[in-house]
Amino acid sequence: MIGDADCDCTIKSADAAMILRALVGLDTLTSQSERNADADNDGEITAADASAIIRFIVGLVPALPIGE
Repeated sequence: MIGDADCDCTIKSADAAMILRALVGLDTLTSQSERNADADNDGEITAADASAIIRFIVGLVPALPIGE
């Protein structure tokens, strides 16, 4: 599920945190986590993906990936 970086079937702030932790080398994403973490569907995992997840959680965007 797009946005569910920790693969627990729920999109929550922990998914955004996991992405940010992986970006600075404090966490490792599995291949499935990487696919799920690409919340803006641009083929890269960046802080923008974490931001998109948070925007989705608070209702600022209607769906993930962004633009779908």
